[in-house]
Amino acid sequence: MLKHKAEKRFIEKSRTYENIYSKCENIMLNAFKWEGLPNGIEERHIESALFDYGLAMLFKVKGSEIFNDSNIEIDDSFLILPASAGYDFNVLGDATTYIGNGYSQTFVRNINECVICRNTPNNKPSIDYVREFAQEMTEVKQAIRTNIIQQKFPFIIPTTSENEFTMKNLFNKIEEGQYAFFTDKNIDLTGLKVLDTKVPYVAGQLNEYRFELEREFLTFAGLNNHFEKSERLLVDEVNSNNTYVESYTDLMYQQRLQFCKMAKEMYGMDIKVYKRYEIMNVSRETSEEGVKEDDIN
Repeated sequence: MLKHKAEKRFIEKSRTYENIYSKCENIMLNAFKWEGLPNGIEERHIESALFDYGLAMLFKVKGSEIFNDSNIEIDDSFLILPASAGYDFNVLGDATTYIGNGYSQTFVRNINECVICRNTPNNKPSIDYVREFAQEMTEVKQAIRTNIIQQKFPFIIPTTSENEFTMKNLFNKIEEGQYAFFTDKNIDLTGLKVLDTKVPYVAGQLNEYRFELEREFLTFAGLNNHFEKSERLLVDEVNSNNTYVESYTDLMYQQRLQFCKMAKEMYGMDIKVYKRYEIMNVSRETSEEGVKEDDIN
């Protein structure tokens, strides 16, 4: 029984982590809108590369390179693949060769033969942050769930080996929200002791902490995150938060703009990128109580 319950809780925890991770990954992959990418390349291809590797590489490729068939030639075709620094570096410590990591195939290009897009100035992939956030959020949600269960039966009941199975059934029924009735006349409850564990209710506090974690992630993703009621917000507070949110997104956005500029210079491509989650500052046309609800984006 205990082994089965332990496996069940492990599965539940894994499912919680996967759900949180998947939601955050989708938010990050959808943070920027691209236009003018090479034929066959979608937004998700370049954003997935930046999410997982922190680097993406745009380069020319021939059909013979992709299919390993010298009879197939596709000139002036392009790929955008996840990239990693190659084996040569200049005196400034910048890579002069890059490796494009395709499915079951890699491509090596000199810096003059490709255009590199960075996720952040230090090439940091978003996946590391999302994994950390998903792990911490999972622990908080598990703690909330455990604390709520403990409120159902905040006691320890000493028992004998003969009554152990009966007590386990009692706990299971209470945990599932059922009443427990016993009709076994052989059960001796004489001298039964109950120890109060005095488990405090902290689920509310943990839930507030969960909101703070969510706000931190939404800030990182460039999303507005006003959880307070509108009458509690002041104009300067909202605009200050918006500036903070934009400062995070701009780290990634400026790298993508630089990539578009370099792609135009090297290949004449008219690639454009936009922030999908625009942050709007509010005006000072507010009531004395604070920011009007309609003023908050």
